Amino acid sequence: MHAPRRRALIGLLSLSLVLSAQAGIAGSATAADAPAGAAASATRAASAFTASPKPTIAGALRVGSTLTAVTGEWAPKPTTFGYRWWRDGVAIAGATGSTLKLTAADAGARIDLTVTARRGGYASLARSSGPTTAVA
Repeated sequence: MHAPRRRALIGLLSLSLVLSAQAGIAGSATAADAPAGAAASATRAASAFTASPKPTIAGALRVGSTLTAVTGEWAPKPTTFGYRWWRDGVAIAGATGSTLKLTAADAGARIDLTVTARRGGYASLARSSGPTTAVA
């Protein structure tokens, strides 16, 4: 077996090292011979959700009713969801919870919902329900 070869890079101002890993296989990496004062950092690309269903809206579409966001089964399970409700394509002020009480301002409008899933190490992902039929 050969000993690893090392080579000094005089005047090196920056160095990028790309590592790849395979699931179930252990690995390690070592940075050696860095110039004095050099800093090392590593970043990992965010993972993606493997299941991200389109949210649905539950409830009666009439003034005075409460609509509820139904997020579906995501994989992996998000740690939090963010919500944004829309009236005819315009964000409804303050409507950022999992429910929306329909008011007179909603009469005749189509309601839409955007759900944003968040989990550490994963890219946030927003999904839209698409507009409902008009509120009665």
